[in-house]
Amino acid sequence: MGTGYSHDAQCVIYHGPDGAYSGREICFGFNETHVTIADVTDKASPIAISAATYPNSRYIHQGWLSEDHKYLFQNDEQDESNVPEITNTRTLVWDVQDLDEPELVNEYIATTTETDHNLYVKGNLMYQSNYGAGLRILDISNPTEPVEVAYFDTSPVGSGGISWSNYPFYASGTVAIVDTEGGLFLVSPTMSEPVAVEEPVVPVSYAVTSAYPNPFTSRFTISVQIPDAQYVEITVFDVLGRLVETVYAGRLDADVSARFNVDLSEYRAGTYYYRISGDNFTVSKPIVLLK
Repeated sequence: MGTGYSHDAQCVIYHGPDGAYSGREICFGFNETHVTIADVTDKASPIAISAATYPNSRYIHQGWLSEDHKYLFQNDEQDESNVPEITNTRTLVWDVQDLDEPELVNEYIATTTETDHNLYVKGNLMYQSNYGAGLRILDISNPTEPVEVAYFDTSPVGSGGISWSNYPFYASGTVAIVDTEGGLFLVSPTMSEPVAVEEPVVPVSYAVTSAYPNPFTSRFTISVQIPDAQYVEITVFDVLGRLVETVYAGRLDADVSARFNVDLSEYRAGTYYYRISGDNFTVSKPIVLLK
């Protein structure tokens, strides 16, 4: 369909309500600029069904179907770091009951500010790996109105890890979580009762502007302003979690905007992550180097 690079896909033997495709092998693709749906039953001649996008899309990264194949939950890896009005973790909810006309029905906004990376659905629960926010578990009994019911922080304040992915499909209920710095975690979640939150609560412990420009070709700039004077580290990592650059390590004064220029001109093109850690906060965001 002429959409972007295909980053991820979920392929299923379709048993949803769209009778035209019942029993067919359907792939839901997450292709940078669009969510795509294709019939791949005939591997020699796949058929494009539809493609859809949404306001303020930046990098359509990954997603997963509800078990009844009626809804699709999708993340965008660069919206929180590149769209000023998107300050909290955003999950897109699609109604895909008509595969020819997928409809965006909600943007779930979390109480956390981290980038969402990979999510999966098991039963009425959605398991999200969201960078510095760790594993977040949402009740999707009402698919269009997810509610957080449990979480596990793989990178407590100051440790600076990135929750990369998870696997919630063990029969025991154990969930495996991978963190780029903390390693492998095995957890057995205990759910709380869903509590409706009318407005996201954003912890006012730091203020960080998005890196600019993003994508960049050799250099980018980070601005940091914090309400309390403290020791701060600014580092850059590659996609495997390996340290690339230590940009700054030292004390920053309160309420002063500090600017840092980062030069990655000697590194190869790809996605990197800048991390800013202080005494009472850690934030990690993606940045894309183009050559």
